[in-house]
Amino acid sequence: MTYPFSLITGTLTMRLPDRPDPLPYEWFTISVNPDASRTLRVVTVSPDASLVRDSSQVHDASWAPLEGYLRLIRDGELFGSLVRKVEGGTVRSYYFDGEGRVTQGERDVLEGMTFGFHSVAANPWKFAQHTGAPGPQPLPVLTHSLTWNGGTVGLGEVSNTELELVGKETITVPAGTFECDHYVWSTEVDGVIEVWTTGEERIYVRGHQHTRDIVYELASLDRAQSGAPVAAPA
Repeated sequence: MTYPFSLITGTLTMRLPDRPDPLPYEWFTISVNPDASRTLRVVTVSPDASLVRDSSQVHDASWAPLEGYLRLIRDGELFGSLVRKVEGGTVRSYYFDGEGRVTQGERDVLEGMTFGFHSVAANPWKFAQHTGAPGPQPLPVLTHSLTWNGGTVGLGEVSNTELELVGKETITVPAGTFECDHYVWSTEVDGVIEVWTTGEERIYVRGHQHTRDIVYELASLDRAQSGAPVAAPA
């Protein structure tokens, strides 16, 4: 007996307004698991390597968040790590600072709420519960930091953003040409961000952060292991 499993890997670049050449920014892995859940792991490295974030999150088959983890290194030192777990209608969070001290917290799960770990590759996963209704729709994001670059960690708070599905477009980036959903995301910290996503796995293709004129693009994508079966234990 076998269970379906697929694995996708990719990279994203960042293009800054004062640096025309794209810079390596994120490395990500998506797995679609035998229980129909999905896992996304992202390593984000700022251009000067002063910030390194290693995050992962798991969503169920309907894209509701189940759990997440973040570890932040800032200026070469561990700043802290964060674990989130959804149990029923409650999100439980555990923050460990750089010296290992722990702070716990919990809050109710709001309708349509998702996790925010400041990884660009994870933005389409925030949008996955969008109903497609016309006009801007509320998108509450439980974030670990209200800084624009995610340079801090704590128990965090809910950021009340809005998301609008503009329509479908064909987008060409270094990784190829993709049929995409085009979104406009209005945020409290970063202003308006346009994002193009593709596929059932909600892969980030292109984004434009208008406030700082930063462009993110999908630089590579590997589906070579997609659909590989995993044998059940004997």
